[in-house]
Amino acid sequence: AIPVISAVGHETDFTLCDFVADRRAPTPSAAAEIAVPDRRELKRLVEDTDRALRKNVHAVIDKRRILLSRYKDALDARSPEEKLLRLKQQVAFKGDKLDSLVDKLYERRSASFGKLTERLYALNPMAVLQRGYSAVKDADGNIVGHAKKLKIGQELTLVMSDGEVSATVGKIKLNEDNGGGDNAR
Repeated sequence: AIPVISAVGHETDFTLCDFVADRRAPTPSAAAEIAVPDRRELKRLVEDTDRALRKNVHAVIDKRRILLSRYKDALDARSPEEKLLRLKQQVAFKGDKLDSLVDKLYERRSASFGKLTERLYALNPMAVLQRGYSAVKDADGNIVGHAKKLKIGQELTLVMSDGEVSATVGKIKLNEDNGGGDNAR
């Protein structure tokens, strides 16, 4: 661990210790220079080593930071909060889709309802009355649909779009296609 430097002097002479020493110096002054490094050289070596060490430490820290970031991203992707966020987004998307489908269904049903309303209105007896027709009721309030069911002198009520009129049967004339011909009673 401790180096041996041979520095007897007189470079032309060799001694036995020169052959067993770790280093041989031509003079004691040269041995001192070998044993004690140059201060400037030592300082430069320490600074270079310090820079290299710092660079290596920063490189290791950067690699660990990148690795840690990847682990964090992987963990975040599997976290319950992330799953919940994805599920919320899916629910919102499906809710929007459902709203759109409900709106389309409502529009179709509304159009269908409008057509049915028009047909129903066309079948409404009041709509017929507003076109100038009237309904005939007997004394019991039953609708009379055929002239052959009436009798002369019978009291009737004529229902019109804007009110009712009382009437009495004075004459009955049946159509020929109902087997009545000109049978006036």
